[in-house]
Amino acid sequence: MTDAPGIPRRSSEINLSWLNQVLSPPTPIVNYQSDIIGGGAGVLGELSRVKLTYAEGEPGPASVVAKFASPVPEARQLAGGLGLYEMESRFYAEINDQVGITIPTCYFNSFDAETQYSTLLLSDVQGKVADQVEGCSADQAAVALRNIARVHAYGTVAISQNPWLREWT
Repeated sequence: MTDAPGIPRRSSEINLSWLNQVLSPPTPIVNYQSDIIGGGAGVLGELSRVKLTYAEGEPGPASVVAKFASPVPEARQLAGGLGLYEMESRFYAEINDQVGITIPTCYFNSFDAETQYSTLLLSDVQGKVADQVEGCSADQAAVALRNIARVHAYGTVAISQNPWLREWT
């Protein structure tokens, strides 16, 4: 979970070589298109859907989601001070399969504690990105609340077993 040369820190830094290295698809990726999702409104990070095109043969995933720490130093420092990037990185590295809800597959996970840069490459669950102003339907809220309850139920145990998690009380 360390930062290294060649790891993109923003969606504009994604490249074919990195995608092929990280995803190791059965057929090489020959093209991609990266589009910011969530309206670019991410205060503490940048989220991008990366659509993949493969050479002929057996393809890998049609798209993935790339998640990056904020490119704004002050926002990155704030999130870093709260331990948000480290906790998310460690969640995918250490406990994601223990929570009891469907979690995106993590293809790549990099976190640098010194710079607070974080890069995740996740499976694209093709869910709807909620509009922070309009909100969601009652059915969508019910699904979200059930999953939040499962995460919080696990969190009670996880905090005692993983000192890097913080109790937010």
